[in-house]
Amino acid sequence: MNNVKVIIIKETWQESLISDFITFIMAFLLIGVGVYFVSPAMQWVGFIVFIIFVLTRVIFVSKKRAKTIPEARELLDKLDNNSV
Repeated sequence: MNNVKVIIIKETWQESLISDFITFIMAFLLIGVGVYFVSPAMQWVGFIVFIIFVLTRVIFVSKKRAKTIPEARELLDKLDNNSV
């Protein structure tokens, strides 16, 4: 089994809060349309679309930010040199 370690280098609590808020609003809007029209089918479709949205976002973000060990070392060296 491959042990994957995730290191988030820089993310402020504001950025995290905004990301979580956008995800909550997406769920509320997608499922809320079905609630507004009193349609269980639309609620389920909204839920399924929301789950697909979250899964694709997770996959895209993980692939976009994934780095090999040498790439990560290079990035950390750059960040270390900039902070001095």
